[in-house]
Amino acid sequence: MGPTQAVIDRDAIRANLHEIRALLRPGTALLAVVKANAYGHGCIEAARILVAAGADALGVGYIQEGIDLRRAGIQAPVLVMGPTPHDEAEALLHHRLEPVLCDLGLAERLSSLASQAGRTVPVHLKVDTGMARLGVSPREAAAYAAKLAALPGIRLEGLMSHFACADAEDPGTARDQLARFLEADRSLQAAGVRAARRHLANSAGLLALPEAHLEMVRPGILLYAWPPAWPCAPP
Repeated sequence: MGPTQAVIDRDAIRANLHEIRALLRPGTALLAVVKANAYGHGCIEAARILVAAGADALGVGYIQEGIDLRRAGIQAPVLVMGPTPHDEAEALLHHRLEPVLCDLGLAERLSSLASQAGRTVPVHLKVDTGMARLGVSPREAAAYAAKLAALPGIRLEGLMSHFACADAEDPGTARDQLARFLEADRSLQAAGVRAARRHLANSAGLLALPEAHLEMVRPGILLYAWPPAWPCAPP
């Protein structure tokens, strides 16, 4: 490695968050993504700046990133957006991290641990609407959510998905994903299950599809002043 140095402007990160917040409807929560060392900007310091500037929650890729935030004294809600191995369930509970679930076995393990500890774990059910990476199918979402709702020590905090190509010049595919997501949400409500927050809009999605803001958005790369793709522009 050469003697390369990156100089991070804290004020610029704060300003970026405020600009994004200005695009949202009142009451829409903002989860600031700090995965991958905050896209190279320094996870701990970026998280501190973003929480102080008004981020409602933080998003990481893997459980160790969340543990690092907790050990640094950061108390904001932290969503682990990648898969959580079953043998890390106890660490997740201990560090008060919120998992993305699409694995009933993990949910049952968390339920058992939470019940023993007298705790309730907020979880986020992920629906695969087209990313094809992680999540239950939309047609299975209601049945899965009903099983989650029946588990002691588990609270369905979020229903989520992820846009595959909201940065494309043609937003048709993203709109199709949004439609599938909302249909899955309706199926949950018909089954008597409701998540506190619905969220699927990443940086590109929150710019290109304001109708996808729902109860929470998840900006990542946009927080660090890098446009998700050139076709995207604020509405």
